[in-house]
Amino acid sequence: LLSQQPFDDGDRCRTFVEEHPAQISVRNTFNAFERVAFETFGGLGAVRDALADAIGDNVRLSGAGPALFWIGPRGEAAAVASRASDVSGIDVVVCQTLR
Repeated sequence: LLSQQPFDDGDRCRTFVEEHPAQISVRNTFNAFERVAFETFGGLGAVRDALADAIGDNVRLSGAGPALFWIGPRGEAAAVASRASDVSGIDVVVCQTLR
């Protein structure tokens, strides 16, 4: 299932290191396993899409899956968690980063 195709050329990581985003968001992240996980775990892609629609932002695969995550401003966490938990069958856990 894995091939060279799902991997990026390192630009996202390079930009992240060089520009140090003031506010880290899910748009700063990349996971090469996403394509494979969404093909392997039936329904995971639909859950991702439902969560993204509910919160108005992208969600990403955590590790090799099947957990999904969102990163955004702390002040938005409660509202985003509330909208995400409205998606049927989804358990939502809010975690804060160290920074």
